Amino acid sequence: MHIFDARFPLSAKAVLASPKSATVEQYRAVQAGLGSDHCVIVQPSGYGVDNRCLVDALNQFHGAARGVAVIDETVSEAELSDLQRAGVRGIRFNLVQTGATSISMLEPLAARIAPLGWHVQVHCTPATLRQISGMLSALPVPVVLDHMGSVGADGAALIARHRDALLDLMKQAHLWMKLSGPYLNSWSPEADVPELGKFVRDLAQLAPDRIVWGSDWPHVTEATPPDDQLMVQTLRQWVGNDSIWARVLWENPQRLYGFSLPQTTIPSSN
Repeated sequence: MHIFDARFPLSAKAVLASPKSATVEQYRAVQAGLGSDHCVIVQPSGYGVDNRCLVDALNQFHGAARGVAVIDETVSEAELSDLQRAGVRGIRFNLVQTGATSISMLEPLAARIAPLGWHVQVHCTPATLRQISGMLSALPVPVVLDHMGSVGADGAALIARHRDALLDLMKQAHLWMKLSGPYLNSWSPEADVPELGKFVRDLAQLAPDRIVWGSDWPHVTEATPPDDQLMVQTLRQWVGNDSIWARVLWENPQRLYGFSLPQTTIPSSN
């Protein structure tokens, strides 16, 4: 999810309109509805490479959160160390709402973060993913494809065009997928997309130990915010296996983000 706090100015290059506030306290109310007590805060594109809001939010969660920052090639070793101490465990490349990062930064920044044990998170269009898939395959760090790899971003009828390439890419042991933003992949509460559900089920069988969930709250791309609980229920139905769903929510994020969580029991699907 993302945090927006009016105490921290947005970048002059911000592309998406952002909410006046989407604070830690507001997200705690969302967590109460979802029944979650840990989270991963992803630096939104609106803040560019200014990670002050991210670090402030991580501190407010007192160890119950991890972060995904946005950096460029000017980042210093001291800044990386500070981000590590704050709870950052990855860096984000938003190649859709561009400005802060670019494809040319992928290889040099991946080399910089590899000694820290961090990962790279990539949000891009299917066309861009085809362009950079070879580069992602060669990176020396885990790579997380955001928003289901944008498999349905071009419309439900075109999911089949991208799904096989994505599943082939996900056969590599350092590739991960984030189940988030189904509304960015042609789904809505009024229009289920069977092709998207089948893709998620196939993905869950192929790489059950390399999938994580994300709410994408506060849903800055949407004029009307979707129902977070409904989206979780939909994704769970698509995964179709409670054991794999437990990995998605608990076991996999513990490894990827470095959480140390007690063993827990997944709530009933009813």
